[in-house]
Amino acid sequence: MLNFRWKNWVVPLYLLLALLLDGTFSLNFQQIVHNTHVNASLNLTMIGFVLLALDDDQNKKIIYLGLCFGLVSDWFYYGFLGYSLFLLPLTILAVQYISKAVPFTFTARLIVILLVTFCWQVYQFILYNFFGLGQVGLLDFITSGLPFSLVLSLILTILTYAFWNHLILKYPFFQVKVN
Repeated sequence: MLNFRWKNWVVPLYLLLALLLDGTFSLNFQQIVHNTHVNASLNLTMIGFVLLALDDDQNKKIIYLGLCFGLVSDWFYYGFLGYSLFLLPLTILAVQYISKAVPFTFTARLIVILLVTFCWQVYQFILYNFFGLGQVGLLDFITSGLPFSLVLSLILTILTYAFWNHLILKYPFFQVKVN
């Protein structure tokens, strides 16, 4: 008989909720602002995955979880496969790789989250402009889009850091035992 434990799926369920909030907020925020120069993305899912990867650097199942979330994100929000499908698992892999060098402090983890946010925003800008989907020029991206996303990630990390850490520590995602 299959041994199904809900405890292993608490973090992925909250990550799924964060993914839904990311898309909903981004769509509604763009309608409120009516400004094509600001491209806001919530990044709650990315924040959760970065903290999960920092806490559990040996668990390769997180990479597969990121692959599944990337597929769902691309399918529902972007309409084409590739943006999150490849970037999310690669981000998790990179964060797991550097996690031993990152101290278990809020400031160090915040810096990692801001660096990942920066990379995601640059990747999104390049990808959208390559495919002709981008409506923001380089100057607008550098002066308003990128700084706004970094500030939003900073605020969201401050607001949700304790919540994500509590979930990750209390409900580990198929944590690997190291001998």
